[in-house]
Amino acid sequence: MVEIDEKTFERRLNLLFNHFDNNKDTLYNNATLIQVFMGKVNDQDEKSEYYLHSIFLLWLLGYEFTDTIIIFEPKNRNVYFYTSVKKVKILNKLPNKEGKIKIIDKNDKNLQDFLTMITTTNNNQQHLIGTIDGEKHLGGFIKEYLDILKKYKTIDIKIAIESLLSIKEKEEVNLIKQSSRYTSQLFKKVINDMESIIDEGKEITHLDFSKKVEETVNKSAGEMDLNLSFPFIIQSGGNYKLNLDFNNPNIKSDNSLLKFDNIIIMFGLKFKSYCSFISRTFFIDSSREQELNYEILNNLYDFLIKKKIKVGTTLDNIYLSARDFIKKKKPELVNYFIGRIGFGIGLQPKDKFLELNETNHLEIQENMTFVLELGLENVKPESSSSSNGGSGNSNNKKDRPYTMYIADTVVVAAKNDYLGKKNTTNNNANSGNANNAGFVECQVLTNAKLDFDKVSYAIEDEDGDVEEVMALNEESLEDQFGVRKKRSAAIASGLVKGVTPQNNGDGTSLTEEERKNKQLSILQRRKEEWELAQEGKSDGDGGSASTNRKKFSVDEKFANGDIKSYESESALATLHLPDNKIIVDAKRDTVLFPIGGSHVPFHIATIKNASKTDEGDYVHLRINFNNTKQNFGKVYEPAKKYKDNVFIKELSYRGRDIKHLNQVMRDILELRKKISQKERDLNEKQKDVQQGKLKLISKGQKAAKLSDIYMRPGKKQVGVIEAHDNGLRFLSNKGIKIDILYTNIKHAFFQSAQNDIIVLIHFHLYAPIVIGKKTYSDIQFYTEVVEEYDHLVGRFRRQAVSEREAIEEEERERLLKQKLNKEFAAFVKKVEEKSGIEFEIPYRDLEFTGVPSTGRSNVTLVPTVNCLVSLTEYPFFVLTLDEVELAHLERVKFGLRNFDIVFIMKDLSNYFTITSIPIEKIDTIKDWLCNISVLFFEGAASLKWGPILKTIREEENWEPYGPNGWNSFLVMSGEEADDDEDPEQQEDEYVPSSEDENEEEEDDEMYIDDDDDEFEDEEDEEEEEAPSWEELENEAREEDAQKRQRNEDFSDEEDYKKRPSQQPSQKKKKTKK
Repeated sequence: MVEIDEKTFERRLNLLFNHFDNNKDTLYNNATLIQVFMGKVNDQDEKSEYYLHSIFLLWLLGYEFTDTIIIFEPKNRNVYFYTSVKKVKILNKLPNKEGKIKIIDKNDKNLQDFLTMITTTNNNQQHLIGTIDGEKHLGGFIKEYLDILKKYKTIDIKIAIESLLSIKEKEEVNLIKQSSRYTSQLFKKVINDMESIIDEGKEITHLDFSKKVEETVNKSAGEMDLNLSFPFIIQSGGNYKLNLDFNNPNIKSDNSLLKFDNIIIMFGLKFKSYCSFISRTFFIDSSREQELNYEILNNLYDFLIKKKIKVGTTLDNIYLSARDFIKKKKPELVNYFIGRIGFGIGLQPKDKFLELNETNHLEIQENMTFVLELGLENVKPESSSSSNGGSGNSNNKKDRPYTMYIADTVVVAAKNDYLGKKNTTNNNANSGNANNAGFVECQVLTNAKLDFDKVSYAIEDEDGDVEEVMALNEESLEDQFGVRKKRSAAIASGLVKGVTPQNNGDGTSLTEEERKNKQLSILQRRKEEWELAQEGKSDGDGGSASTNRKKFSVDEKFANGDIKSYESESALATLHLPDNKIIVDAKRDTVLFPIGGSHVPFHIATIKNASKTDEGDYVHLRINFNNTKQNFGKVYEPAKKYKDNVFIKELSYRGRDIKHLNQVMRDILELRKKISQKERDLNEKQKDVQQGKLKLISKGQKAAKLSDIYMRPGKKQVGVIEAHDNGLRFLSNKGIKIDILYTNIKHAFFQSAQNDIIVLIHFHLYAPIVIGKKTYSDIQFYTEVVEEYDHLVGRFRRQAVSEREAIEEEERERLLKQKLNKEFAAFVKKVEEKSGIEFEIPYRDLEFTGVPSTGRSNVTLVPTVNCLVSLTEYPFFVLTLDEVELAHLERVKFGLRNFDIVFIMKDLSNYFTITSIPIEKIDTIKDWLCNISVLFFEGAASLKWGPILKTIREEENWEPYGPNGWNSFLVMSGEEADDDEDPEQQEDEYVPSSEDENEEEEDDEMYIDDDDDEFEDEEDEEEEEAPSWEELENEAREEDAQKRQRNEDFSDEEDYKKRPSQQPSQKKKKTKK
């Protein structure tokens, strides 16, 4: 049943009339009437062209009304419909209180009378009719109408209608987002199919592959209003055409065979009539020149997304900026740069009105949607120019001209529609969008990797080793994941994806010279990305991520004025306070101390600790404030901000009212606990981001599920996990319900049971979810193959049974592993099909052991496609490699059996350490880092990364890849450090120093590790002035008399969290002092 959305119709009708009023003399050429019509649809060809008449009807009514004429009279805001009886019944349901909508049955009035009624005014002057010219229409009804229309004066207003439709409403943008999401999900399946064909060496034509994709789309769409927005296009083998008209239903892939060189895929879906588009180029055995040129194109993509595509910028300015960027980076590529860099998209896949070229002076407005497309067409390789005299004819594919092309659907979003992390998926540089300061107007809607190492494959294999690298131990998994694991091993770039495509013929790793060359290449690429980011800062879009997302300490909040006891002095004056008594105001989190006859308020956040000493009939109360640190003028935030102020270090009171002072001590302690708990609760609340509601699978359908599994973290309890329409739900046998939406899953992992005692699936989330009272970003579901107790004591138990029974038990365990692996693999496959998420599988051949900073025990760490993980033991360790700025290999020197590795994150606020890695693994790890394009350095000493990163963040004009950047204090692999210039080399040697130097060293140590913060208060107390002999004697006497109360020295609750492992270091400090 056709039903028109009444509210949408009214709103868009008003938009049309308002647009006419604002552009009557320009875009509408002084027309007085606007007419839109539609003829019959050719039943033999469902893929009709995207005509503006039908698009306008879709926009206004939501349906294409065939054999219908609509005429708008903007002056009186009247609308005239001329259509058939069935459509009259539908249109009569529209709201028409003022009688502005006039619906005429074509059986009641002929066309001539209909036009005469509308076009003739009271003074017999004819109207000027605005029409959309240049489009074809079918059917005798429309042909008759066009013949009659020739008698009237008309004017083309096609540009006006295109302008009206170019600015999207919020509902339209949401539909384009959904369309883009489906496009991204199905695009991943298309890539998997392409990789399977390449891996197996199949012969298939472009046209056959296109038909296969069309079948996949039809199958995946099901009952959804989802189909291809234009025929699927795949190109390879040198036959490339980039300037295609995607509105033409007759475009299609040619019938030539798919070649394994540069493969260009253009793909788009239409969801509820709204289109999206994505395109990528995939490189197979590419040359170094192609890689460098692609990096330029990739950097241009980031430059335009972050800095140029914004409200108020003209389309020609964006194109000229792009061409200038290419000219600056590599002038010889300008001649190969395509003549446009994008076009509009919405109800039609290609809106030429919004084409980004050098002749379109239109300004961008909010909620305009585009396809950003960048390409280099028929580039002649430099090698062919020199060896073949520039002819480009060569049997070597690397000497033939090549083409590269990338495209994504984007929206210029309003600030209140900021997508946050949604713009972090395409590439390394683009992943910074979530961290960029300020608001990034251009939001990328389609989601596919852009980095060269994610779209390039190496399949040349002289010895055939690659085919055997990832052979599975379990036949049951081969059915579900064998193809993917084999494909990933065979053709994906890097050690993780291709294991060792760069290895020598004898299986040895890369040489030091090869590693050095790769690292220099990565360094140059990072430098270019950083320069691109600096250009953006000069445009006023900059600011660091750390300043926007910084979590202020209590001292910083106090310095900034965010912590107040009372709003004004008058509020304090209204209190009736007893003279010469300390008052604790729990409502205001404040302690009022009598000073000079008046009460002075001190917020509890400024108080570090308090202690009391009994002195016969008197009690001595001592209050220490947070500014008792050495060099507090440099490290205490209020002192840094208010340099001319004098700060109180401590207060001491002596009195006989023992009961009152004891109560004050207890109140201060409780208040300290309260404020600490409030701060922790606030941090947990900030971490918790509401996901949205889980959409359960419709009744009658059976949800994929796994039974009898456990969830970590949390209490161990068995339950069931089910896959629903937009997420997963875990239901425990105790009634606990945990929901995880697919859109909140950042990484998903599947680890089968091989040498492990569990089989698991693991989810690393964008936003943490609450389990119990805590928030967690890593959720795992697993089943134990054998009970952990049996696993540990099994070898002793088997000594007590016969050899035959032991063999049978091992066989049962092997069969159980196969069964569980198969069940988990089947569930994972169903989740992938439903959600579009691709589960990552750990690569066991590259595993190594170490102690990550998230835990204390030695665990096995395994790389995956996008991460480095340790999933078997809790706490888990998941490191996203795209977020790593660089890696530093530490304690790399002759004679040591182990070394460490530190991963510095791109925000320069966090770093992760893995210690005690066997030295035998260093070459494998270096090769792996090279092939996933991670810059790494190495050194003989362990650096104090806390103070180093703090210094870097505070440096305003620090250039990470300049002369004073990373290279100024880090050493690249293959280079030798100058011992005289490396201060860390002398770290373990004792060098006498002055008192000032010792103080500075202690100051720095506060920033070495978060664990040191627990003991900061205790160490500061030790540094305070020592009590007198009389005080010591009184204290000793009191302790002898009251043994149970001899230790009533109160301080922060953090002072009680002592770890034995740190006691020796404290003793060492005392001895040194």
